[in-house]
Amino acid sequence: MAALPDLMTVAQFQQLPKGGECAYELHHGEVVALTRPKLQHARLQSRLSRLLQAKLQDFGEIVVELPYCPVAEFELRAADVGGFREIGWTPVTLISISAALPNLSSK
Repeated sequence: MAALPDLMTVAQFQQLPKGGECAYELHHGEVVALTRPKLQHARLQSRLSRLLQAKLQDFGEIVVELPYCPVAEFELRAADVGGFREIGWTPVTLISISAALPNLSSK
Protein backbone atom coordinates (compact mmCIF):
# COMPACT_ATOMS: atom_id res chain seq x y z
CA MET A 1 0.00 0.00 0.00
CA ALA A 2 1.40 3.39 -1.01
CA ALA A 3 1.97 6.05 1.62
CA LEU A 4 -0.33 9.05 1.56
CA PRO A 5 1.35 12.31 0.49
CA ASP A 6 1.91 15.05 3.05
CA LEU A 7 -0.62 17.76 2.29
CA MET A 8 0.34 21.41 2.72
CA THR A 9 -2.14 23.67 4.49
CA VAL A 10 -2.97 27.26 3.51
CA ALA A 11 -1.07 28.49 6.60
CA GLN A 12 2.06 26.57 5.54
CA PHE A 13 1.70 27.77 1.94
CA GLN A 14 1.55 31.40 3.07
CA GLN A 15 4.95 30.99 4.75
CA LEU A 16 6.67 30.11 1.46
CA PRO A 17 8.89 32.81 -0.12
CA LYS A 18 7.14 35.02 -2.70
CA GLY A 19 8.33 36.07 -6.15
CA GLY A 20 10.49 34.19 -8.61
CA GLU A 21 9.84 33.00 -12.13
CA CYS A 22 6.54 31.28 -11.33
CA ALA A 23 3.42 32.09 -9.41
CA TYR A 24 2.13 29.35 -7.12
CA GLU A 25 -1.27 28.09 -6.04
CA LEU A 26 -2.27 25.40 -3.61
CA HIS A 27 -4.39 22.66 -5.23
CA HIS A 28 -5.70 19.88 -2.98
CA GLY A 29 -2.81 20.40 -0.56
CA GLU A 30 -0.11 20.34 -3.27
CA VAL A 31 1.88 23.36 -4.49
CA VAL A 32 1.37 23.97 -8.22
CA ALA A 33 3.69 26.24 -10.24
CA LEU A 34 1.97 28.52 -12.76
CA THR A 35 3.56 30.55 -15.50
CA ARG A 36 3.19 34.30 -15.14
CA PRO A 37 0.52 35.83 -17.40
CA LYS A 38 1.60 37.46 -20.65
CA LEU A 39 0.63 41.01 -21.66
CA GLN A 40 -2.37 39.94 -23.78
CA HIS A 41 -3.74 37.91 -20.87
CA ALA A 42 -3.39 40.89 -18.52
CA ARG A 43 -5.14 43.16 -21.04
CA LEU A 44 -8.04 40.72 -21.33
CA GLN A 45 -8.32 40.49 -17.54
CA SER A 46 -8.37 44.28 -17.28
CA ARG A 47 -11.02 44.67 -19.98
CA LEU A 48 -13.21 41.94 -18.53
CA SER A 49 -12.87 43.49 -15.08
CA ARG A 50 -14.02 46.90 -16.37
CA LEU A 51 -16.97 45.40 -18.26
CA LEU A 52 -18.11 43.35 -15.27
CA GLN A 53 -17.71 46.25 -12.84
CA ALA A 54 -19.89 48.45 -15.05
CA LYS A 55 -22.65 45.80 -15.18
CA LEU A 56 -22.40 44.56 -11.59
CA GLN A 57 -21.96 47.80 -9.63
CA ASP A 58 -24.62 46.80 -7.13
CA PHE A 59 -23.27 43.27 -6.71
CA GLY A 60 -19.95 44.06 -5.06
CA GLU A 61 -16.35 44.42 -6.18
CA ILE A 62 -14.70 42.90 -9.26
CA VAL A 63 -10.99 42.11 -8.87
CA VAL A 64 -8.26 40.82 -11.20
CA GLU A 65 -6.31 37.83 -9.77
CA LEU A 66 -8.79 37.48 -6.91
CA PRO A 67 -7.48 34.98 -4.35
CA TYR A 68 -9.98 32.48 -3.04
CA CYS A 69 -10.07 29.30 -0.95
CA PRO A 70 -12.53 26.77 -2.42
CA VAL A 71 -11.55 24.30 0.34
CA ALA A 72 -10.47 26.32 3.36
CA GLU A 73 -7.55 24.27 4.63
CA PHE A 74 -5.92 22.86 1.48
CA GLU A 75 -6.78 25.20 -1.41
CA LEU A 76 -5.55 28.66 -2.33
CA ARG A 77 -6.06 29.87 -5.88
CA ALA A 78 -6.46 33.11 -7.81
CA ALA A 79 -9.31 33.70 -10.25
CA ASP A 80 -8.32 35.55 -13.43
CA VAL A 81 -11.22 37.90 -12.70
CA GLY A 82 -13.52 37.42 -9.73
CA GLY A 83 -16.21 39.17 -7.80
CA PHE A 84 -17.17 39.28 -4.16
CA ARG A 85 -19.41 41.00 -1.66
CA GLU A 86 -18.10 42.15 1.69
CA ILE A 87 -20.24 39.39 3.23
CA GLY A 88 -18.12 36.25 3.37
CA TRP A 89 -14.78 37.98 2.72
CA THR A 90 -12.58 36.35 5.36
CA PRO A 91 -9.25 37.34 6.93
CA VAL A 92 -7.70 34.21 5.37
CA THR A 93 -8.58 35.54 1.94
CA LEU A 94 -7.31 39.04 2.75
CA ILE A 95 -3.98 37.69 3.97
CA SER A 96 -3.64 35.45 0.93
CA ILE A 97 -3.64 38.35 -1.52
CA SER A 98 0.15 38.52 -1.19
CA ALA A 99 0.42 34.87 -2.21
CA ALA A 100 -1.22 35.63 -5.56
CA LEU A 101 0.79 38.73 -6.43
CA PRO A 102 4.25 38.78 -8.01
CA ASN A 103 7.09 40.45 -6.13
CA LEU A 104 7.20 43.92 -7.72
CA SER A 105 9.58 45.52 -5.23
CA SER A 106 12.65 44.93 -7.41
CA LYS A 107 11.15 46.44 -10.58
